[in-house]
Amino acid sequence: MSELPILDLGPYLRNEPGALEKLSGELYEAATKVGFYFIINHGVSQELIDRTFAESARFHALPEEEKLKIKQSEHYVGYVPRNGMRIDTGDGFNNSKNRADVQSAYHVGRDYSPDHPLAKAGVRYYVPQPWPENLPGFKENVQEYFKACESLGNRLLKIYAAALDVPEDYFDEAFKDPLDYLRMVHYPRTDKLSSDQFGLGAHTDAGFMTFLPQTKVPGLEIMLADGRWIPQPTIPGAYLVNAGQALKRWTNDRFRATPHRVISPTGVEDRHSLAFFYNPGVNAHIECITEKPKHEPMKYGDHMAQYMANTYRY
Repeated sequence: MSELPILDLGPYLRNEPGALEKLSGELYEAATKVGFYFIINHGVSQELIDRTFAESARFHALPEEEKLKIKQSEHYVGYVPRNGMRIDTGDGFNNSKNRADVQSAYHVGRDYSPDHPLAKAGVRYYVPQPWPENLPGFKENVQEYFKACESLGNRLLKIYAAALDVPEDYFDEAFKDPLDYLRMVHYPRTDKLSSDQFGLGAHTDAGFMTFLPQTKVPGLEIMLADGRWIPQPTIPGAYLVNAGQALKRWTNDRFRATPHRVISPTGVEDRHSLAFFYNPGVNAHIECITEKPKHEPMKYGDHMAQYMANTYRY
């Protein structure tokens, strides 16, 4: 039995009577008590998920000099080499004494056109995606997966609004020109674990919600409300979903941004992860949904800049 709630999207996506009310109640329970939950019957094909994992492996198998041609810029798109980050997200975990996280990653953004108004205005993050050379089909497959995850996030917004008892279009304006990202992460296997080095140190995510498809090689650990760290349970075909700091703030801390970390694999295989971050736009106004707010209103872009500055120091 999973210690994490399981939400079935099937009836809601089929527009069955009463499905939204039932699902929004289950979501509220999961988001306030755990902060992580599984979704099943979500509509993203397993074939597409598997294909995207294969594309991640193809990318990370490229020679390092090829990947460094598209090294990550200040816009948070491109390649982050191994030991290129140490996560520090300002949420109670002090990772400053840890060594760099043992991973490399390729960050995919929404691939904004240079003609987009925010790109023309020089707004940070609104840039074209740097793509690798000599990987036929890579861009097309990754973009197909990106769009599928973004569509899933769009369909869930109405459920979140219902769970919080606000109008069903409450979040829509905030997700125009979103700062969605896909992290295609490679965690190399190790023969020895260390107490001061992780695949990814303890942290909470920055944005609204994160989609994690099930991985072949384990490693993700989740901290429950009672302080226990548990290995992520596995449900074939499901997505693991969690809230980020922006959603926690929006809900006046009712929804948990749950800490999690990744332990480097010690078996015979490396670990690959596909983390899709469904985020508001840079100008999204985040104001607590309550009469007694614990936080001042803020723009998501300001929060994003601070979060990234604390993490990518190398």
